[in-house]
Amino acid sequence: MIFISNSINAQDNLEVGSKWIYTMQCGGYSFKPKTVEIISDTIINNLQWFKPTGIDQCANSFSEVFIRETESKFYYYDIETSQENLLYDFDKLPGESWTVKIPGSGIVYHIGVDSIGLINLNGTQIQIQYIDNINVGLYLIRGIGSNKFLFPQGNICDPQFIDIRCFTNDNTSLDFDEEHACDEVIDISSSIEKYLPSILVYPNPANDFIHINNVNDHDSFFIKIFDFKGNEMKIQNKSETENILSIDLSKLPKGIYFVSISNAKHIFSKKIIKQ
Repeated sequence: MIFISNSINAQDNLEVGSKWIYTMQCGGYSFKPKTVEIISDTIINNLQWFKPTGIDQCANSFSEVFIRETESKFYYYDIETSQENLLYDFDKLPGESWTVKIPGSGIVYHIGVDSIGLINLNGTQIQIQYIDNINVGLYLIRGIGSNKFLFPQGNICDPQFIDIRCFTNDNTSLDFDEEHACDEVIDISSSIEKYLPSILVYPNPANDFIHINNVNDHDSFFIKIFDFKGNEMKIQNKSETENILSIDLSKLPKGIYFVSISNAKHIFSKKIIKQ
């Protein structure tokens, strides 16, 4: 068990005006800030819930959710189903796990805690949980959520949230990216490898095979293919010695799919059409 002094109080983080600022790809090698903000609160079943905005590029049902917190957990309320669901449990220890249902999609992710650590931001110590599901993120920040996005996005957000930059409310101001201001647009055309490998996926549309070129030959990647509902259809590992891959799509029905290529540093997502 880890006890934290001078830490942020998870119970005070959600309030009207709370803001999460993430990095989002906006075309080519340009990245812009994207703000998710709590704009109002309401009472549902005698509990206070908060309305987040700024999540409109994900599934439409993301706009019909509210969130609330207890001392160690985040919950969301799905208006469509009138159900309360566990989102994050910041008290889970290594070896423990829980499941998260993505609003409106029917997708359920299993989240296991690998280890627990501490980060120091502006003199504030914060507990983080390193987790085993890259669709949710690399780690969870106590009282804030995933390092990738407030909700697990899998492949249903287009474009994708990439990483948290800043979190602010009336009592807290945390900067997770010391190299860039919270509102800075980043152009990485001169240093592509720092943020995103220059990966090619072709042909598109495809028939029986797709080929993946320029996968960094110094890293191992996980390659996953999802249908438009977010169901995982295929998974393949890339070893450190491979730079060109061919993936067999012949057994998949015609339709729209998303190719996700990821490791501990990068996430690349590409929409393809199987014809």
